[in-house]
Amino acid sequence: MTRTFFTHPAPFDVSTLTKPSCSRPMKISSSFLARVPTAVAASEGCARILPFGPWVDALGSGQTCADGAWLERTLPVAVRRELGRLLPELGPQDGDSAAPPDYLKLFEGVGLLLAHVAQRQPTVLILEDLHWADEMSLRLLAFVGHRLQPWKLLVLATARAEDLVDAPPLQRTLAELEREPHVVAIALGPLSRADTAGLVQALSRSGTSEAVVAELSERVWRTSEGNPFVAIEAVRAAARDALASGLEALPMPERVRDIIGRRLDQLGPRHRELVAVASVVGREFEIPLLQRASGLGEEEAAEAVEELIRRRLLQSVGERLDFIHDRVREVAYGRILPLRRAMLHRRVAEALASLHEGDLEPYDLALGLHYTDGELWNQAVVHLRRAGERAAERSAIREAAACFERALAALAHLPDGRHTREQAFGIRVELRSQLLALGEFRRVLDLSRQARTFAEQLGDERRLGRAFDLLTSDHVRLGETDEALVSGHRALAIAHALPDVSRRMTVANSLGQAHYLRGEYERAVELTTGNLAVSSADVGPRGETHPRHAAFRRVSSLGWLLMSLAQLGRFAEAAPYEADVLRTAEETSWAVNVLLAHGAAGTLRLDKGDLAEARLRIEHSVAVARGANLVLYLLWMVPASALVLALLEARDEALDWLGEGHRLLEDHARAGNVGLFTSRAALALGQTALILGRFDEAQHLARRTADVSASQPGFAAHALDLLGEIATSPGRFDAESGETHYRQALALAEPRGMRPLVAHCHLGLGRLYRRTGKRQQSGEHLSAATAMYREMDMRFWLEKAESEIMALETSRKR
Repeated sequence: MTRTFFTHPAPFDVSTLTKPSCSRPMKISSSFLARVPTAVAASEGCARILPFGPWVDALGSGQTCADGAWLERTLPVAVRRELGRLLPELGPQDGDSAAPPDYLKLFEGVGLLLAHVAQRQPTVLILEDLHWADEMSLRLLAFVGHRLQPWKLLVLATARAEDLVDAPPLQRTLAELEREPHVVAIALGPLSRADTAGLVQALSRSGTSEAVVAELSERVWRTSEGNPFVAIEAVRAAARDALASGLEALPMPERVRDIIGRRLDQLGPRHRELVAVASVVGREFEIPLLQRASGLGEEEAAEAVEELIRRRLLQSVGERLDFIHDRVREVAYGRILPLRRAMLHRRVAEALASLHEGDLEPYDLALGLHYTDGELWNQAVVHLRRAGERAAERSAIREAAACFERALAALAHLPDGRHTREQAFGIRVELRSQLLALGEFRRVLDLSRQARTFAEQLGDERRLGRAFDLLTSDHVRLGETDEALVSGHRALAIAHALPDVSRRMTVANSLGQAHYLRGEYERAVELTTGNLAVSSADVGPRGETHPRHAAFRRVSSLGWLLMSLAQLGRFAEAAPYEADVLRTAEETSWAVNVLLAHGAAGTLRLDKGDLAEARLRIEHSVAVARGANLVLYLLWMVPASALVLALLEARDEALDWLGEGHRLLEDHARAGNVGLFTSRAALALGQTALILGRFDEAQHLARRTADVSASQPGFAAHALDLLGEIATSPGRFDAESGETHYRQALALAEPRGMRPLVAHCHLGLGRLYRRTGKRQQSGEHLSAATAMYREMDMRFWLEKAESEIMALETSRKR
């Protein structure tokens, strides 16, 4: 809305205005503070037929004050008679209302009246919605405006900029007045987010909680985009209806919809058609696209666009166009009948494809969406799938997932056939990869099962082998190791029969992970080292080389090999593999490869006790995971980082990471994910909590891991060791419970060759027996721990074991 201020050359503080001393107080309106472009004070018809309507409203309801003596002394009867046409109480009692109006005397009377009122006290005169004013009202405004300078009077006139197009007299009047030095024109923009929140706060019912007001403010902001009228109507609508949960924005209030609809109805047929096409195109579009989709000529389209800009329906955004407000687009789009809407979407898609025929890649998403709404399903599938692939390449995971979801929805409309089933298989595999990165393991498993069904229907052994491979890795992540071994061996048999070296490597990796979960670390080492031996022959299904995927298979093999060797205490053997995985990952610089490599290397260093190096590797992995939005790997690395910091005695930092780790773990638990990453995360968080003295928290996490690790004896062994440490902690010492847990952990760890954990159990038992006075047994276990730590070069833990031996020797001397 344009607001025009006419001011006295010596500004005065409006806040100092006082009511005039008369029988009726002067009304100083404040409604202009919340006025907006779509507000209508009166109906169009009434506003246009009432002569001097704005002046009657301002002077009459404003209760101007003029004493009778001044009227008699200053105003000639002829002037009072004309003034009485507007304000009967000011006219002479014997006035002749039947005489023809004398506008010059009327204007003179209004001027004298305003000068008199302003002389008595500073005054504000508000003339609202001048876009509906009659021509004589505008002439009176011009008359008064030219004479304002000596008066202590502020005339504030408001008009909607978009309605100036249909009000040439007002345009001329404003242009004339704006040449005066004491006139200022101000175009009001939308409210800021903070101002919108302030408006919502002011309009909310007394006693409404801050949380409710804050939530309502955010929704109103998204709905209104700072338009005060929309904001006010949204708050009123929300006051009538309970807020629905899960809505990003509020529904458009009916009054807003009606007013926008009336504005659209004022357009001619050609302009309405152009607005309809623009609403189908969406927000921010090019003029050539709008022209081609509308079927208008270049000059005709340009003129129509200029008119829509003048009417404040469209606006320029650089070299592109956009609706002045998304609510305008929403109403325009909603007025199109479904059949015609689909036809317009097809026209827009065809125009877009024609304009950018040589380079459609940046427009695949837009094309896919328009073809979907235009019900051209085959084209929709093609472009949405391409858009998903491009989004996946730049690690825009949620965007990629949304594209693949839409592609599947479009595919469901196509007739069944081999090509449709092939696409159904491929898109599910692609969607699965995105949901995997987001940690939605159950949905990932469902997609893999659906892919297997399509592969079986196609009778395609290669696709079937891939489906079984995906199922294997899915079951591993969910801790379902028996199912993982069944599907893994099916996949491996198909890979050998084809033959398919790359698939054989992928399946071997998945099987290695399954054996890792089952505590069968020697078998995991055997499978992953076997992969490394054939990696030089790593080619795709049809013989083509896939460097990035080949690197991923090698990095994955090396990563699981490192973690398996760490569980076995074969750290010296792991050293060259650690260098290999870091070098391979950095050569490809693919986010997944980098974070897997640094994560596996960091885990190896953490298990060994090389804490400074572990911290560097793990924090680098976390940074890469955050940058690529790979939520799944954060569940692995964040708890590991918390544990490293706790061991380094960085308490405050460890607490921060511990909190984030808990949130990640709970998010995955709610999604039903209880596999590899959740077990490892719970253990690391439990160990961190114990170091930080949060014993109940540590005990809960340890028991939680032990309860879900029936098919994961390696993790169960670690959980039992943690329970032993908790039971033998100062202030909670329970020798019997601690000994039981350590013995149970040893029973699981020793037959599986988990030498670092065996050493930890001996260290724990040595501490326990020293505190209970069993010096000989303490010495035996501490000696065993010391020898094992020394042999594995675990110096951090060796120092702790040697410290316990010194304490034992000291107690013997006493």
